[in-house]
Order: sequence, then structure tokens, then C-alpha cells
Amino acid sequence: MTIRGFLLGKFLPPHAGHLFMCKTAMRLCDELTVLVCTLDREPIDGRLRHAWMKQLLPGARVIHFDQDVPQEPADHPDFWEIWRNICLDAHPEPVDAVFGSEPYVMRLAQELGARPVVIDP
Repeated sequence: MTIRGFLLGKFLPPHAGHLFMCKTAMRLCDELTVLVCTLDREPIDGRLRHAWMKQLLPGARVIHFDQDVPQEPADHPDFWEIWRNICLDAHPEPVDAVFGSEPYVMRLAQELGARPVVIDP
């Protein structure tokens, strides 16, 4: 059985903790999708961060998401539905594990019907 993992972040900028988390996730699953989430107002161009992550993570599917959407649950009553749909669009196959180091990983995994895997660099 193929284990499919999912991870998202701003990578603003990518640092050693991000790389540790991503490489650990790659070891724990067969296929990893990394969603690089960017906003136009951020100080480092999103296309550049996406390119960096693609270069740093050969073997992972690295996708760029650059739409202006709510960033926190308090920003919009449908926050989790919005992000569930974003993630499912980026990763239409069933997700087995959601990786991350922040508390939102628990809820995002629940929304995607996946197992949360907290990696604390």
C-alpha cells in the first residue's frame, strides 16, 4: 500500500527546520506533496519560494498556491472548508498522513481524513 503524505507551509524563507520536517516526512511516506502557500504582500516572492522548495525536495511533488484566502480560523467562518478544498485540489488522491509542526496539523488531518504526524524540529 502506498502511503501518501501532505505538508503545507509558507517557507518564508525555507530554513533548516522546514527541511528537517520535509525530509522526515519523505522518509515516513512513499509520496509527499508539499503545498507552498504564498501571498502577494509577503516580502519574498512566492514563485521564488516555490522554486527553492522544488530544488530542495527532489522526489516530492511541490505545488504553488498563491490565492488570497483566510489565514486563520478567526478570519472566516468557513476557514476549514476553504482549506480542505484547497488541499483536496492540490492532492486529489486520498491523503494518509498530514505532516507539520504547528497545532493546525491536527485539525487539517481531521478535515482530510488523514493521520496527523507532528514533527518538532
